Amino acid sequence: MTNTTIINDINQTTHNRTMATTSLSSPPDSSPPLLPPISSSDDYESLSDSSSIPSSPVETPTHRPLAYPVDIEESSDNDADVEPDAGSPTLPPGLGGYRASVGDTEQVPEEIETPIRTLVPIPTVSPAADSISFAFPDSSAAVAGELSVLSRPLPQEAGADIVIAPDSSYVETSSGLWAMELKRRYDTLYGVNVTVRSPYAITAFVGQHGQKRYRIG
Repeated sequence: MTNTTIINDINQTTHNRTMATTSLSSPPDSSPPLLPPISSSDDYESLSDSSSIPSSPVETPTHRPLAYPVDIEESSDNDADVEPDAGSPTLPPGLGGYRASVGDTEQVPEEIETPIRTLVPIPTVSPAADSISFAFPDSSAAVAGELSVLSRPLPQEAGADIVIAPDSSYVETSSGLWAMELKRRYDTLYGVNVTVRSPYAITAFVGQHGQKRYRIG
């Protein structure tokens, strides 16, 4: 056998082995990829310190508390210290909510005003009923008999007054109601009836201060 024949046989054998190896090769590996080796403790600590890992849970809008506006001026006004009144008594600290006042602890008895008795002038009529004079009765003397009609109190009217003229010829008052009441009493005292005429008359006028006044005479 020549050298050429031997070389051809070797090449043919090598080619056949290559083809056989290719045809008998295993199918693609379907196993999962290999994971990288577990890092060391130093690498784990470096990852835990990384800023990419969130340190706190993320708040969702559903759990976020609602924010309400706060009136700063109103809060400051309500929190302002209220200085106690120097004129009213104060309690020890801790009882400041129960401050007492003089009006709460002491009841001042109400003064009952007694109406001042107004003296009604007593008239004196001349026999001919052509002149009349008036005079105030003695405040300490009791009026009895026919003059008792003059001792009854007059109707209450604030600011009303009764004066006698300097010559005692008439009585003057600032109350029209009093003027009519005085004339009625004077007529009763005089005995006015259907046959006896009244010697009294009421005259209304305006005084020097613009006040309306009445005269009985």
